[in-house]
Parts: sequence; C-alpha cells; structure tokens
Amino acid sequence: MTQQDLFTQSHRMHQNSLAAYSTEQQAISKRARDILRHFAGLGEAVTDREMMRIMGFTDPNAVRPRITELTDAGCLMELGKVKDTVTGKLVRTSCITGKGRAENGTARKS
Repeated sequence: MTQQDLFTQSHRMHQNSLAAYSTEQQAISKRARDILRHFAGLGEAVTDREMMRIMGFTDPNAVRPRITELTDAGCLMELGKVKDTVTGKLVRTSCITGKGRAENGTARKS
C-alpha cells in the first residue's frame, strides 16, 4: 500500500485534490534532487541560508525542509554549527555524503 493509498483511506478527497497532492510530491522530489546537485558541486559545508542564496531563492523554507529530508535519508550530513549572518543564531552547516554523491551520480573515484 502506498503513502497516497493510506492518505486517501483516512480522508475522502476530491480527485483534483489527489492530483494536486501527487503533483506536489513530484515537485518536492525535484527540489530535493536540485538541492543535492548543488551540494555535489560545492567543496564545503554551507548553511541552509547559503544554499537558499546559491539556488536563487529568497525564503529559507524553499530549501530547509528538503535539506532536513536529505539529512534524514543519509544523503547530507550536518557538519557543524556557525553563527548566522542575518539572525545571529547558531545554525547547522551541511555537506553531501557518499550516499548523496551516489544518489546524485557524482560518486568520487578512489
């Protein structure tokens, strides 16, 4: 049973809503792939805000949830914390992992 099957069993939804949900799921996957591709091109760890700027977004929420998703999946890892230049708060820095490089097709040769 798919995630969408479970979702539709617990909620009676209109077909248009289901189509929109499916389209959004695909868009989310594309965003995560784009973020992973950008991380693969970097040689250093970056903050969510830095990745947001690298990708041309103005809202950190355009990348933050996908970075968390990719971290949970083992494609990215949190390397440390730095003081954010805008908020002054400690924020994570992330970098791509070997699994992330393999998923992205950019695995390094030994």
